[in-house]
Amino acid sequence: MSAQFDAHKEAVSLFRKYSKDGGSDQLKDFAEKTLPILERRLSMVEDRRLSSVAGKETPKELAEQPLDHRPIGRRDRMQQG
Repeated sequence: MSAQFDAHKEAVSLFRKYSKDGGSDQLKDFAEKTLPILERRLSMVEDRRLSSVAGKETPKELAEQPLDHRPIGRRDRMQQG
């Protein structure tokens, strides 16, 4: 879980930087649109990481979360864009 958290944190940092200082307008626009999704995902990973450390959530409880709090799968990404 730590590697996933670190990867999301790095992605948010890179997209945040690129949304402000990106070289191309298209890439800058993409970074601006994608950043809120990555920030939400980072928050979710952090919540799960903290919950798993505390032992509060079971896989069943994770599965019962509302859809907007579940990880985005390939099919979801295809429908979004």
